[in-house]
Amino acid sequence: MIQLKATPLKLVAVTILLISYFNLSAQWIEKNNGLYGGDVRSFAVSGTNLFAGTSSGGVFRSIDNGTTWSAVNNGLTISNYSSFISCLAVSGNSIFAGTGAGVFISINNGDSWSQVNSGLTEIDIISLAVSGSNIFAGTYSKGVFLSTNNGASWTAVNTGLTTSFSITALSVSGTRIFAGTNSDGVFVSSNNGASWNAVNTGLTDTNIRSLAVTGGNIFAGTNGGGVFFSSDNGANWTVVNTGLTSTYVYTLAVSGSNIFAGTFEGKVFLSSNNGSNWNAVNTGLTDTHVFSLAVMGTSIFAGTDGVGIFRTDNNGTNWSVSNKGLTVASVSDLAVSGSTIFASSATGGILLSSDNGNTWASTNTGLTNHNVKALAISGSNVYAGTYGGGVFLSSNNGIGWSPVNNGLTETNILCLAASGSSIFAGTYGGGIFRSNNDGSSWTVVNSGLTNTYIYSLAISGNSIFAGTSGGGLFRSTDNGSTWASVNSGLTNVYINDLAISRNSIFAGTYDGVFLSTNNGDTWTAVNTGLSPLGVELMSASDRNIFAGTVGLFHSNNNGVSWASINTGLPKITSIKTLVVSADNIFIGTAAAGVWLRPLSEIKSPQTITFGSLASKTFGGSSFNLSASASSNLPVSFVSSDPTVASINGSSVTILKAGSVTITASQGGDDIYNPAVAVQQTLTINKAPQVITFGVLSDKTIGDAAFGLSATANSSLPVSFATSSDKITINSSQVTLLKAGRATITASQAGNSNYTAAASEQSFCIRPTKPVVTATDITTQSPILTSNTITGNQWFLNGATVSGATSQTFTPTESGTYKVQVKVDDCISEFSDGQALIITGDIQSLNTTIVLHPNPATDWLTISFGDAGRKKVVSLYQLSGQLLTSQDVLAGEISLNVSSFSKGIYIAKIISSGSIKLVKFEKR
Repeated sequence: MIQLKATPLKLVAVTILLISYFNLSAQWIEKNNGLYGGDVRSFAVSGTNLFAGTSSGGVFRSIDNGTTWSAVNNGLTISNYSSFISCLAVSGNSIFAGTGAGVFISINNGDSWSQVNSGLTEIDIISLAVSGSNIFAGTYSKGVFLSTNNGASWTAVNTGLTTSFSITALSVSGTRIFAGTNSDGVFVSSNNGASWNAVNTGLTDTNIRSLAVTGGNIFAGTNGGGVFFSSDNGANWTVVNTGLTSTYVYTLAVSGSNIFAGTFEGKVFLSSNNGSNWNAVNTGLTDTHVFSLAVMGTSIFAGTDGVGIFRTDNNGTNWSVSNKGLTVASVSDLAVSGSTIFASSATGGILLSSDNGNTWASTNTGLTNHNVKALAISGSNVYAGTYGGGVFLSSNNGIGWSPVNNGLTETNILCLAASGSSIFAGTYGGGIFRSNNDGSSWTVVNSGLTNTYIYSLAISGNSIFAGTSGGGLFRSTDNGSTWASVNSGLTNVYINDLAISRNSIFAGTYDGVFLSTNNGDTWTAVNTGLSPLGVELMSASDRNIFAGTVGLFHSNNNGVSWASINTGLPKITSIKTLVVSADNIFIGTAAAGVWLRPLSEIKSPQTITFGSLASKTFGGSSFNLSASASSNLPVSFVSSDPTVASINGSSVTILKAGSVTITASQGGDDIYNPAVAVQQTLTINKAPQVITFGVLSDKTIGDAAFGLSATANSSLPVSFATSSDKITINSSQVTLLKAGRATITASQAGNSNYTAAASEQSFCIRPTKPVVTATDITTQSPILTSNTITGNQWFLNGATVSGATSQTFTPTESGTYKVQVKVDDCISEFSDGQALIITGDIQSLNTTIVLHPNPATDWLTISFGDAGRKKVVSLYQLSGQLLTSQDVLAGEISLNVSSFSKGIYIAKIISSGSIKLVKFEKR
């Protein structure tokens, strides 16, 4: 917000010096192309060098006749007042600067300066003059001081002077020194200041602003009385104002026979006849105040209040701006509307930039008052508050302006604020005005206000806050209709500026910054790191808070602590306004124009911790990523190939085998810069493939073909193969070829996600059941023959017959014989049993056995001669197959043979270890 403050008579405001308290890696960047200029109060010429003294930017030097300028202020940093260069003078190779902090000298063409105040009891220097080796300094309140040793020491030389008034001008004419005062007219000394005499005869205005000498003629410019001329060393004065329409003559300069007068009204006048008449020579001049003039060769330079330096090379016929590099333009307010940045000044009106401040262009069409104190944006409307001209509106982005002052009874506007459809204007003494119709009409809304000097306005939700000069803070919760004081906790009631950050309100005062988190009900000082405490600027961009005191300070923790952010700014300037765009901070200064700094450079850095990722396997379940930012802000994740691994939030879903890069990032916020992204590689290995291939049941040669079944956990198709000659496989169909063990391999070759896999199963193909042929079974040497050539194994009564593996076998004892065939480890069924009676092994019974009838048809009766003894009677086929067997005690038994086939059978009778075999026939 822009403020007016009481100033001393020499019209200098107390400024805020920017001092770098700590260095950051980056710096502020000057953005003054098209915005060069400022308040130029004095000139001095030294050879080919032209020096310009400014009101708050120190000294600038041009080595190319004013085409370009550069600051030469090394050493001019002693106090707030050393930046105000009231006057300059040259003595030989020395350049003297009169400042609010005394006299400074440079002996190296302005490259560096040293303070030379020894003996000065008043250090507020207003005027300087050189007479030979003598240097005279005029002060604000203690007269004139003389140095005869190039400024090493000073002595007051005030005899005859009225020293309570300012020595506003000094000039040398031969051996005479002339001193102009701001109240007592002109004094002259002809003895190097040892004594002074007033020479005011005819001088009807004794408020002297400037003096000039040409030959024996002396000219005095006054503060309202115009120009006076003396041709007798000041003994008598005559007013010479013919043609002089501006009578506040602040500066005079002589160029040959021409005399130039610069006036407070912003005009330059030329006289070529010792002031007898004057002609305005203003073409090209655009400033309202001309404070200084200088002659360098054929060029005349005019120093103005705000617009900087103008030059003419044709005795004032035409003037052109000569400001490049003169970075002392005063910016009273800044505003951002989309991609456009607006800058206002006290003298130059409004400028805008559409390229991030790289270039500026004046946009004052319709703006009849160029003393712009405040800017405000409301939708597509831009408002400009002026001092003395009320409010102006632009609805076309600054291209044209119109006054909107209906009902505005106080036109000295200090601040503006927009709240929805309402616009508020804070004034110097008239309180607050409100417009609900885009400024078309205004209504004073001062109910409850006890102080009407409104220096700042701020809006927080439904509350409007007004900071006053001496009355503290006021709050309105009904759109300005009524106001109530809210000063609890404030120790200073001069509220210079206000800022809103979320639910926090900051007030800048001469006791520092105060914070309220309860809508202004109470306030607490928050000044840690803030020094000194005279805060004149407050601004906020979300949680970034800025305070202007001696330098610019920043807080990103709601005012808990503050840090200086001044690196790169000129050391002599005053911050007047600050605005934040999407990416940059812009500051407007009282004497250095506009400066930019990327918003990212004042944000805190943050780092991401994101550890390496363990390898995963395709088919694995989803898993969560873990990463953290030092800011505690949430980290987001991105997969370089979502077809391999997709990410939802922090959950990773594995989609296929491969390798992806996972990037963890944090985009930052209003406090933290984006973090440097951290990448980790995620490797997803192929999954091991498992084939389920069940046990195969054994088969018998001759069985039908059968199908195979196997599955892979990948769901990929399984194929079958064999190296055995005992089977063939067609797809999954197995055909048996011969007996033996066969092995089948089920396999899956794998793919990009699965490894190859195989599983084997074997099964037996059993030989067919062998058939035994018996020959010579009624002899002592029967022969058994298997129908299989190889692989035979003979058994007697179920027990293996050792070594009996041939196709034929000759039994040597009675019993039941069988054979099995084995191929590999595959064994056939047993053949049918062959019961053989080896006659040579039988001990015949002594008892007579009779079988009848023989042949038998239905019943066979066997009679024994030893009744009462136990006997075992068995009937066999000739092949040895047992048909029936019974125990007998009686002397006779009848057996039913009706079911027997026709043929020869054997009856076997065993009794007391003796056996008798008897054949019988069944018919």
